[in-house]
Amino acid sequence: LKANVTKAEGYITQLSDSLNFLSEIELLKNGKIDIIAFTSTAEIEALIKLTSTDLIDKQTVVCFGPYTGNNAKKLGLHPEYIGKKYSSFEDFVSGISDYLRKKK
Repeated sequence: LKANVTKAEGYITQLSDSLNFLSEIELLKNGKIDIIAFTSTAEIEALIKLTSTDLIDKQTVVCFGPYTGNNAKKLGLHPEYIGKKYSSFEDFVSGISDYLRKKK
């Protein structure tokens, strides 16, 4: 088979201006955020640039699936929950709920 492959960007993930997140960062610093849920490595890298791994790791960190979870660990975080069913966000939310119930 012959094929011509063309790469087409569906979307680009990039860090927004940190001024857009001042209130959220303040909530994070004051311990007012219970869980930080990551669905991609790009999200982790962006939040680390805005804050720090130490600040993020003080919260309950959860990751959508094993790829994101492993990259979170490589970036210095310690995810408490890594999704096992990651075909939908509903499964992710359900998994987090189950984890939190068992944690109590």
